[in-house]
Amino acid sequence: MPNMTCSDIRERLQDAHDRGAAMDEGCADHLSACEACRVFQEFLTTYPERLRRELDTLADGSVFSAARTAEPGRVGKRRRRIGYSLSGLAAAVVIGLGILFAVFTVERVRTDRYVREENSRFVDDLFNDSVFDGTAYFTVSE
Repeated sequence: MPNMTCSDIRERLQDAHDRGAAMDEGCADHLSACEACRVFQEFLTTYPERLRRELDTLADGSVFSAARTAEPGRVGKRRRRIGYSLSGLAAAVVIGLGILFAVFTVERVRTDRYVREENSRFVDDLFNDSVFDGTAYFTVSE
């Protein structure tokens, strides 16, 4: 492809690398003539391994190396312990909320019963009182 700039070629190289495809003929022709694009193409093919080596070098003697050499089963046990702890905490919260609900429900039932009894006494007293002429118009039998 004539008149392609280095940035166009690098973009096509990056796309081909990302897709895991081979570069096309136009890129190969450009790479034979352009040193900067050859360096970029080499970088694309070698950076994953170089990055892995650098990270391994940085991780030697650190937390990362300890994590790499840790027993695989140990990590699972720790997660299970955390899971059991969280399950226990969730159960305690549910039980506590249930107790609070029960206490407030019992208190509300007592309050409702008291209000009904007081209303009943008030109505009984109201209708048992004699009206101005001394006659009891309504009586409530007990």
